[in-house]
Amino acid sequence: MQLRQIEFNGYKRLRRAACNVDSKTIAFIGPNEVGKSSVLKGLAWLTTDADDAALPARELNRAQRPDGDALIVRAIYRLDASDIEALGALDLDTDQEISLDSISEFRLSRKQDGTVVTGLTSSLSRNRAPFEAGFVAASKAREDIAAASDVFEHIQVEPPLVSLRESIDALTPGDLEWTSSRTARLRDAATELELLVSEIASHDVRSRPLTAARRSAEKAMHSLRTAAEAGDRRAKRRSHCTAEARAEVPPVWRPRSGARGDLRPRRPGPP
Repeated sequence: MQLRQIEFNGYKRLRRAACNVDSKTIAFIGPNEVGKSSVLKGLAWLTTDADDAALPARELNRAQRPDGDALIVRAIYRLDASDIEALGALDLDTDQEISLDSISEFRLSRKQDGTVVTGLTSSLSRNRAPFEAGFVAASKAREDIAAASDVFEHIQVEPPLVSLRESIDALTPGDLEWTSSRTARLRDAATELELLVSEIASHDVRSRPLTAARRSAEKAMHSLRTAAEAGDRRAKRRSHCTAEARAEVPPVWRPRSGARGDLRPRRPGPP
């Protein structure tokens, strides 16, 4: 990996600062007390392996303190071919090629409490198919069950419409952030649909709407469980990366004091 950019948000004198650092030699030019040394100290804190990496309040910017959940320091790395090979174990969308053209950057950040947050800049996404299939199946089951409401009332069976609605909400298209509570909602809905199918089978009632509701419920039951398994894998990998990812920052900074200036990197001029 090659370090490309560093960003600071409320660290010491660096209230809002960012600069590119992908040149072979980097020089920070500026008067005293503008934050040149803070750049190196902030990066050292970002990459520390200390057990207690929380940032003391005195290290925060006094003029504008960041929110408790804000990313205080961030480093952005450009990936190379050897880094791309490590992505093979991830559950990425196999319809897209995993290459340097589609995955370009790795982000390493740290919050004030010491939590490390990582991420990738990529045109790839985890496979949406299980979630989209679950959304469609659950929506169709809810529609068919509602259409058979008179029959359910006749045989005195209460369909799990509330659980179905919650599972549909948990499978909202475009939202791929997964937690254990969301997958639990999918499993609960699948279990209630399984009970509904059993209750329908126990009644000797011939009804086209009831048959359609049973078939939709069976399909939704399987689709929701598949989506829950995919969601568990997503949440587990995301938690693992957030808790354990570490990166080593190459020593490419060359701070240099001088006349008035700022923290933008400067190429050294001729001697």
